[in-house]
Amino acid sequence: VEKHLLTHKRLKCDICDYVTNHKRNFNNHLLIHNISKNFTCGICDFATHYKLSFKRHVLSHKSCKDFKCDVCDYATNYKSVLKQHCLTHTDCKNFKCAICNYFTNRKTTLKKHLLIHNVCKDIFKCYMCDYASNRKGSLKEHLTTHTIAKHLKCDTCDYVSNRKYFLKRHLLTHAVSKNFKCNICDYASNQKSYLKKHLLKHSTFKDIFKCYLCDFATSYKANLKNHLLLHKASKDFECGVCNYVTNCNRTFKRHLSSHKESKDFKCDICDYATNRKDVLKQHLLRHNDSKRFECPFCDFATNFKSALSRHVVLHEASKNFKCDVCNFATNSKRTLSRHCGSHKS
Repeated sequence: VEKHLLTHKRLKCDICDYVTNHKRNFNNHLLIHNISKNFTCGICDFATHYKLSFKRHVLSHKSCKDFKCDVCDYATNYKSVLKQHCLTHTDCKNFKCAICNYFTNRKTTLKKHLLIHNVCKDIFKCYMCDYASNRKGSLKEHLTTHTIAKHLKCDTCDYVSNRKYFLKRHLLTHAVSKNFKCNICDYASNQKSYLKKHLLKHSTFKDIFKCYLCDFATSYKANLKNHLLLHKASKDFECGVCNYVTNCNRTFKRHLSSHKESKDFKCDICDYATNRKDVLKQHLLRHNDSKRFECPFCDFATNFKSALSRHVVLHEASKNFKCDVCNFATNSKRTLSRHCGSHKS
């Protein structure tokens, strides 16, 4: 990424000497010269145009709690929290319990209180049996008892489940109208998805999931995944000419073409010949006069992206462009030219 960023044009601030090749950093820098400060502190006179600086400043007020309660010793550094607290001192407590003498000025507090009474016991109900509780934690603990015991049984077959929903879905398989029939055997179902699963059992569908490395085929995706793991461990395709090995048939075939004696793809400009079309295309770029990839630091140009990358590394290591007037040195010819202009002014 750093090598890539060097190819971008450097951004210079018109107000000060700041320069960067990161657009985001440049935009953030410009905010320093901006007069309007959008983030203002509600506790003191502090103001800033940086949200992060504002958040950091607000934390400094946490130690001093300026908002104090007139009735008790309660204090906080947030005005909104103090208002919420003051409600506890009000005489009008409108939310009353219908069972006992408890009353409060907050609806949420009353709801929590009602859980104590048995009238709200059915708030958390079990979807498997008649169990009910006024505590969510108790219901969760109860549900664990259903994980082991499968008490919902099918009257037609041996199917059992611990969920009513699954049993209902299973019972549909015993329905009279089974519109989805198998063309190979007598199997029939009232659900299309079940028929699809059944068809996989027949040998005619065995080649649905094929291995791209060998002739293995299966009707189950999971089996294919397990099979592919075998190829990772062993490299079955060995070259008879050299020591090359691979676990991919396609890669192996491409390698074998490199040993061909007949090199059918020839260069029209020079005597170069190869047995691969893509390699010839790469070679032809050498004869191209228009060099697309230019160095952002010097006059170097090439038609190979990889060659440019190797060249740019040389600039990163050393600063070859030095100023004749002062000690300034850089790895960019353009930066040096811009710097020399400052001496003229």
